[in-house]
Amino acid sequence: MSLLWRARWRALLREPGQSALLILSLALGVAVVVAVDLVNAASRSAMASASAQLQGASTHRIEGPGGGLSLDAYGALRRAWRAGTLLEGDAPVTGFAPLLEGRLTLPDGSPLRLLGIDPFSSLRQEGVGVGTEAPAAEAPGGGAQPVSWGQFLTSPGAALLSPSVGPELAPGDRLPLPGAPALTVLGRLPGTDADAAPLALAVVDLATAQEWLGATDRLSRVELALPEAPPRSVLRRGLERLFPGLLLPEVAPEVRLAPALRAAYPGLQLRSQRETELALGSLASAFQLNLAAMGLLALVVGLYLLYGALAYSVRRRLESFGRFRALGVAPAVLQRHVLLEAMIFAGLGALLGLLLGRFLAGGLLGLISATLEGLYDQVAIAALPLDWVPYGKGLVLALGGGLAVAWPLAREAGRAPLLPRAGRPPAQTGGRAGLAFALGLSLLALALLTMPSGYLGALLALAAILLAGAQGVGPVTALLLRGLNRLAAPLPLRLRLPLREASRGLGRAQLALAALVVALATAVGMTIMVTSFRLTVADWLEDRLDAPVLARGRALGAARGPLEEALEAARRDGLVSGWVWRQSVDDWLEGLPVRVTLLEAVGREAPVLRLGEPLARQLGRTEGGVVVWPGRLPGAEPLASYYRSYGGGRLDLEMPRPLWQGPAPTGAWGLAVYGAPEVVLPRLQAALPRSGELLAQGPVKARALAIFDRTFRVTAVLQTIAGVVAGVGLLSAFAALALDRRQQLSALRILGAPGPFAARQLLLEAGLLAGIAGLLALPLGALAAWVLCDAVNLRAFHWTLTLHWPPAAFFEALLLALGAGLLAALGPALQAWRAPTSEALEVLRAQG
Repeated sequence: MSLLWRARWRALLREPGQSALLILSLALGVAVVVAVDLVNAASRSAMASASAQLQGASTHRIEGPGGGLSLDAYGALRRAWRAGTLLEGDAPVTGFAPLLEGRLTLPDGSPLRLLGIDPFSSLRQEGVGVGTEAPAAEAPGGGAQPVSWGQFLTSPGAALLSPSVGPELAPGDRLPLPGAPALTVLGRLPGTDADAAPLALAVVDLATAQEWLGATDRLSRVELALPEAPPRSVLRRGLERLFPGLLLPEVAPEVRLAPALRAAYPGLQLRSQRETELALGSLASAFQLNLAAMGLLALVVGLYLLYGALAYSVRRRLESFGRFRALGVAPAVLQRHVLLEAMIFAGLGALLGLLLGRFLAGGLLGLISATLEGLYDQVAIAALPLDWVPYGKGLVLALGGGLAVAWPLAREAGRAPLLPRAGRPPAQTGGRAGLAFALGLSLLALALLTMPSGYLGALLALAAILLAGAQGVGPVTALLLRGLNRLAAPLPLRLRLPLREASRGLGRAQLALAALVVALATAVGMTIMVTSFRLTVADWLEDRLDAPVLARGRALGAARGPLEEALEAARRDGLVSGWVWRQSVDDWLEGLPVRVTLLEAVGREAPVLRLGEPLARQLGRTEGGVVVWPGRLPGAEPLASYYRSYGGGRLDLEMPRPLWQGPAPTGAWGLAVYGAPEVVLPRLQAALPRSGELLAQGPVKARALAIFDRTFRVTAVLQTIAGVVAGVGLLSAFAALALDRRQQLSALRILGAPGPFAARQLLLEAGLLAGIAGLLALPLGALAAWVLCDAVNLRAFHWTLTLHWPPAAFFEALLLALGAGLLAALGPALQAWRAPTSEALEVLRAQG
């Protein structure tokens, strides 16, 4: 072992706790990155598997007006396909399959997606394919069981189920469904995994689906198989794997129906599956990118602490480095020594972080799965996949970050002066260079917020603001301490001493304080954003769910007559003031998928045509105007002010039912009744169909807010972890400060100062520095909240939030800062308190 490493090894043995805390803080940052990426990879895998089940080998789809396709239009499309005149141009169509899709309910109340197929032309792997042989479907035990054409096409309720539906059912068993005939299990869908994609799916023949869904005169769509698009670039695939949610799906090349078909059936829409994924998957992508950004924040905090520890270690050893240079050691050798030391710390932290990340991912899995399933209508995640990319990414980020933060320090070590300097190393507070860098980052954030830089630009602006605040912590804290020192001049020495020592020790603690400021500011900003979001959503629910009684169900339309009679009788008795019928239909407006809600009001204000805020912003109709929608509206219809809308899935709009010119919608019905629930519910219950559901307003709002709270639980967990990383760094910094002050504290003990005096000084110093950090985090957190509400949410989800400023968020940040500082200094303070006078003499003797 070289002399350099023997010297460093002796220093590490004297301060093993510092190295352990440094490795732990970096490991926690790496663990968060790995855990978030593992869960994001699991969500992508689950959604891709679900998409494969629903889309199969299809690349495009043909839909009719209102999300349906008449049998007349289907016949014309099939004839055109047979004649080779389906599409404009010469693009070959290798597959043409009709499909009817709907939703039923399982016995436990969960939804079941029903697919009706033509087994002779299907483009998916249902276990029934083209040909006359009996295909095989996977049995629950893993073996293959043959499914004959006769069984699939003629058995009542014959169905192939996904593994997540009734896993205990065997072929031949029956599955009862509320409001629908029972399913007869023929087998399991092949090529699916219950752990990877727990999608509740049942595949039946087309005639059965038409009968059960009451759609004997229509289909949902026709699926086409066209030649695959060119493969994505290696760079794009790499970015999608490394940074989930950063890039949205690519839009496929445009393909159009033949002009004759467009003229004969003007409502037909030809869409690529990629286009549908792009329109419906942006919310989940933004959520995944948000989680990845939170994970990187924790790693950045850990790298901050690594830089702080290495900077102080190098500057303490500048005199030793100078002596080594005088003895003939080349500057390059010293530089390699510092870089290798940083790589050892980063490598140990990364390896520990990879192990912790796997365990942390198991805890985050349920939270993120519940969020994607409840808010964004995505498939749930059942298990973590075997994916090496998150582990490799965590390792590369840790080692690369360690190398980046150590490089300037290595160069400083290589330029150490040959002649020793007297005194302690100067405090590193950043000074003008730090303030200039902070100003540059602020200007960058301003440019990103004022230019159309998109959602990613808003996130980068937020990162630049937080980093600028971190850069300003040292200079601003030094300025505040100088002012406090002047104000404290008349005070006794025991009160002035912590101020003076806090100024002297700022160089050791400033990066840990900066990390604490960033963590606290993020927590404050996220708390304000989540509180504002929750209160805004609560106001929105009050507006949207203003009726005391709500009813829903696909069969409400069939029972409309008896329900209207019951409502009219209640209205005559003065128990009901009015009601509103609602029915939804999925469609496309100006290239965007929309959910149209048709309204009919009795005894209430007449409904108007208006857009949800996300749709209005994407169409540029935020100031009203008109909308032209051939085949759906009679002409250019004026728009009322947009309404706020929050949630996933399709964009939405509302309109009076008489305005709708498209085909009759077939979606589920809803009914809002304005009357006392305790009186209205018994009146309507008798007229309600078996599959209908009556709800009181209160439980519906409570359930919606519960979904909201569950959605943001994962971000609170990640905030806590980032705060823990900063707290570990603060503990390391204050422990090091106590070690640096051992000589001074020992002198005070020998001069007669009691043990509690030294402990009190350390606690006061820690509380002072942490309190300043807490104060600096408050305005930075408020600025972060403004960016989150008015830039990030607006650009990602196209909705606005009303900012609320909860005082508790600011008080909690201050208390957390003080608590973290005092807790970090508690161990060194107790050690100083209990240290005997003989130990103080030994310290002074060792220092000469």
